[in-house]
Amino acid sequence: MFETLPDWFWILYYLFIITTFVTSILNAVRKRKKLLSIFAAFITLITPFLSFLYAIGRGDGLNEWEYIGIGLQAGSLWAMTVTAAHLVTVAWWFFFFSKFNTEVKS
Repeated sequence: MFETLPDWFWILYYLFIITTFVTSILNAVRKRKKLLSIFAAFITLITPFLSFLYAIGRGDGLNEWEYIGIGLQAGSLWAMTVTAAHLVTVAWWFFFFSKFNTEVKS
């Protein structure tokens, strides 16, 4: 049997993914940071799929984080791609909450 991360982690992870997707789509529709919003929505959609494809290759006794960590240490392109996709979704929130939000008018 494969090890996996606890259920609470997956609930928070998918809430984060869904919230990121919804906010990026809303910003694209409202024409705020439109290109960035569309890019974030696209990356948010493919990130869980990429993560799943990468995690298929893990062996017994490793959860997803351990496997990505080992892949990063080994210089795996897949591990770097999955990590970069997650970093883009996190970066979206920095841009979303930044002072440079086009909604704010002086």
